[in-house]
Amino acid sequence: MASHVSLASLTAGPARSSLRSWRNEASAALSSPGDTTADEARPVVELTIRLSHQSLVEDQVNLGRLSSAALMLSGLAGVVMPTKVASALELPALSGRAVAETRAGLGGTYTALGGWALFSAQPVAQAAVGVTWLGAAAARLGSLVVDRPRTDTAFWLYLAAEIGFGVAALAPAKTHPSPAVTYAGVSP
Repeated sequence: MASHVSLASLTAGPARSSLRSWRNEASAALSSPGDTTADEARPVVELTIRLSHQSLVEDQVNLGRLSSAALMLSGLAGVVMPTKVASALELPALSGRAVAETRAGLGGTYTALGGWALFSAQPVAQAAVGVTWLGAAAARLGSLVVDRPRTDTAFWLYLAAEIGFGVAALAPAKTHPSPAVTYAGVSP
């Protein structure tokens, strides 16, 4: 067995604090000259490749979480200050009922969906957020033909945000991470 960090020490040691630290140890084991056999190295190389792929997925998931947080925060604004949100969107909230509808429809709905996706481990939650953002963008683009609205800077910034957050939330859903390699009965 190797005198440096061996495959056995990578798999039989205590639980790793993160996938990245395990990947770094695997890379160190492979970079030491002469002690690692081809049979030992192959599973470590496969594991390292899978963990690198996992890091890419983690970065994309962070973008999805950012999108979810943006949706949740925009919803919270609608719950906490519905009159200001309605005014910013040029939706006059002239009655108690109009304020309540703004609070529920633009506030509660987006807060709940964004919060669910932000705190859930379910990829379908972030996909739902992405579809929501892109649905808003599609409706905004359709309104250019149907409603012919006045298009100020805010209109185009909202469209850009809807597309950006929508794509960010759907990016992790398009990546199908393969199951982690298990070697010697230990999963990363």
